[in-house]
Amino acid sequence: MASKNGIIHEKTLFSHELEEEMTVLVYLPATFSPLYKYHTVIAQDGAMNYFRLGRIGASAEELMSKGEIDRCIIIGVPYKNVRERRNTYHPEGSKFALI
Repeated sequence: MASKNGIIHEKTLFSHELEEEMTVLVYLPATFSPLYKYHTVIAQDGAMNYFRLGRIGASAEELMSKGEIDRCIIIGVPYKNVRERRNTYHPEGSKFALI
């Protein structure tokens, strides 16, 4: 998946706390180089709310180019569906105590 300026990679990892595999989105800015240090921004509800609707990559690129924020990589943690989102993030959700 490509953004206007940077690149979004999908990565699969296993969460020991949630006891399941999950896919996260990793946004690397257009000027990414492994020679630099980057701050990490973690965006829960990542896929839809921040990456697609909020265009977080384009917003971050603009702010970095103006020097308003430091270099950063953005990790999006998407949810599978609304039920899963509630189970994970709501204080009374079945997985809330695990995270």
